[in-house]
Amino acid sequence: MFINGPLRPFGGIVKNFCLLSLLIILFVCGCGTSSDEPNSAKASSQSSILISQVLARAVPSEVTHQRFSGYDVRGGLVYGPTVVTKGPSTLLNNVPVDVVSLQIEQLAEAELVGVGSLDVELQSGQSLQIQDPPTRGLSAPVQFLQVTPGESCLALNGALKFTATATLTNKEQVDLSDSIVWGSSRPEVARASTSGKVRAQTNGETTIIGRLGQIQATSLLKVSQERIASLQISPTNIVLADDTSQQMTALAQLSDGSFQDVSRVVRWDTTGSASIDENGLLLVNDPGTVEVRASLADMSVSTDITTTSAVPVKLILSDPEGGHLPLATSRRLIADAVFSDSTQQNVARRVSWSSSNPSVAEVNNEGVVSALQPGEVDITGQFASVSGAVRLTVSSQTVVGLRVEPSAPTIADDTEIQLQAVAILSDGQERVLSEGLSWRSLTPERSTLSPFGLLTGVNPGEANFEVTHLNSRQTAGGGVSISAARLTALAVFPSDALSTPGTTRQYKAMATFSDSTVQDVTNRVIWSSDNPKIFFPDQTTDRLLDGRAQIQLGATSDSLGSTIRASLDSFSATAKLRIDQFVYLCDASSNQVSSYRMLPNGGLSALGTTTVSAPVAMAISPDGRFAYTLSRNSPGITAFIIQPTGVLRSFGLPVTVDGSGRSIDLEMAPDGRFLYATRSGGRISQFRVNGDGTL
Repeated sequence: MFINGPLRPFGGIVKNFCLLSLLIILFVCGCGTSSDEPNSAKASSQSSILISQVLARAVPSEVTHQRFSGYDVRGGLVYGPTVVTKGPSTLLNNVPVDVVSLQIEQLAEAELVGVGSLDVELQSGQSLQIQDPPTRGLSAPVQFLQVTPGESCLALNGALKFTATATLTNKEQVDLSDSIVWGSSRPEVARASTSGKVRAQTNGETTIIGRLGQIQATSLLKVSQERIASLQISPTNIVLADDTSQQMTALAQLSDGSFQDVSRVVRWDTTGSASIDENGLLLVNDPGTVEVRASLADMSVSTDITTTSAVPVKLILSDPEGGHLPLATSRRLIADAVFSDSTQQNVARRVSWSSSNPSVAEVNNEGVVSALQPGEVDITGQFASVSGAVRLTVSSQTVVGLRVEPSAPTIADDTEIQLQAVAILSDGQERVLSEGLSWRSLTPERSTLSPFGLLTGVNPGEANFEVTHLNSRQTAGGGVSISAARLTALAVFPSDALSTPGTTRQYKAMATFSDSTVQDVTNRVIWSSDNPKIFFPDQTTDRLLDGRAQIQLGATSDSLGSTIRASLDSFSATAKLRIDQFVYLCDASSNQVSSYRMLPNGGLSALGTTTVSAPVAMAISPDGRFAYTLSRNSPGITAFIIQPTGVLRSFGLPVTVDGSGRSIDLEMAPDGRFLYATRSGGRISQFRVNGDGTL
């Protein structure tokens, strides 16, 4: 195109170029009216985010920059990454309202040293203000992520908690479930949110995605047609001492009769002065009764927990390996408190730990002891007003090798196996290690591996792994063959057992597969009981029910026994657990109460006698924890604790019954709150029964 005649060299070219540019500008401006609507629509679909951070508290001093990325509900990147210099406030402009998760990566120059994420809800044209978003530090850059479970099935109205484990370049493994971004490839099937909680929406399949910058891990989730029919909570109606904790568990029974553990996805609530965290860890603070409730979808279930004024009288610390600790290894100690009502609880989470010689061995606030140099050391624990100690000997032996047990096992797809790292010491001895290890799956497409060595088969094939002892840097590898065999039968052992209230019974679940192999799936099944006084507490580090049934004081069963059930997928198996029954007979002439165990055929087996002044009547609390006798000679009531063996132990001073005449009878109210004594002449005395059994 020529303007004002032919183009001339230099000046003419410039002149004509300017005129041409002017025409283009006029053309564009003339067309502006037709693009106003799209531009406005684009602007209205964006928002801004203002992030305020108190640098000394929320951002470590080593951080120089922060990288912000926004992800949609599918886990797709729709904003950023945007890198900004560290400062007390950061304004992110032109953020699409499609962003539902914001990821923050903290950088020391170019190296990742911290990460965090949070759910956001953006409004078109508005600004969202965020104060001190949560982040966590990293000791080294992330090498890769693993999401567990690797493949799972979810009820139509259910929810599931996924876990993201990051392996760092220094081989340390950390749980980043609360710090990465979660998404679902088909949010109409299941929707993911921060911390890895996924809720089913409709029947189908979706891929759950965990993302940290350019690194991601996935897991296949199938939402079935089955629905949650009911919720169960355990333990129920238990008695706890003041200032102690209890792990609560919630199970969902599906419409096909199978069970799922939903402890980490239900909403936990409690009344009174007690508190409960999102994972069901209950902390009781004051004597009384509190209600604990678990809710999921449109269902809820609750139980009452009674807190007594029983006080700890003894703290027992123990080492599961007998008190000998090789150099540069770590071990977790056990802490059990004995209370004034003869109950016993694990209180390791509430103990204050200390070491008599930190240069020999130090102990952290979880009771994990690390051996630093040879010598003896006393590890002391303080719980409330009581303390205990355990002596440990740190040997000069060091870890010179590592191997894994079992060696080259075979498991079925979608089942688990617990791997153990065995340390070879410099003197030739061997010790099983449970702390200070880094487990890593080398074939994440075939298996996932928890930080505690629990390997789960994802796809058939050879699943390889590696474990490193962090202090000695000794490494061992191995493989697990994942077969395509499918579950055909399930069995529980022992199939019939007799136990005593206040004790623990170990159960095992064995699965038979289509290739005729038999596998221990104790940690894989969902354990439950039809007896509210029998429950399966979380006893393993990664929240697995390991088959140990806790039989509470006061537990009873008929001659047929209580039913213990193990469920896996659509299979279930049952066993019978019969509870010791005790009988007590008063003998005023000999000033004693005789204790007996009832035999299955109705016969009695003598346990012993307890001396008490002329007992003529007896009452037992509904929970089977306390017994009371009424004396004939000097009318009074004596209180006893029923020990797990069935033998009585008196506590406190006898309580006088008002009035005159002969003692006649003693009765307990059905709810255990009141005790009534009668004397000749029709007089009735009423006593309130406290949570600790006192009147």
